[in-house]
Amino acid sequence: VRDLLGFLSLGVILLHWTGYRYAGIVPTVYVFGAAIFGREAGVAGEQTALWAWPISTSESLLYWLPALLLAFVALVVTTLRSHTASSRIVISQALDTRRE
Repeated sequence: VRDLLGFLSLGVILLHWTGYRYAGIVPTVYVFGAAIFGREAGVAGEQTALWAWPISTSESLLYWLPALLLAFVALVVTTLRSHTASSRIVISQALDTRRE
């Protein structure tokens, strides 16, 4: 559930800049980058970096934080995008009525 929430949120956030065709590529590349660079070898063994939440185990609640943060940002981006789109419609309708 955590990974699904994070990947969908990442896709929604980047949808504005990448478009519908490429919105799924960025989360896929992110997973490969997290798998390659997200493990930190230390004294206590191998640990997962916080930014590499997709490859961590779901035992720790700390790794839910990036996915929840992405979901919040996606909610804000979607709300702002729908607000600006609706205001554009209202402005264009107002301009159309003035022309008539």
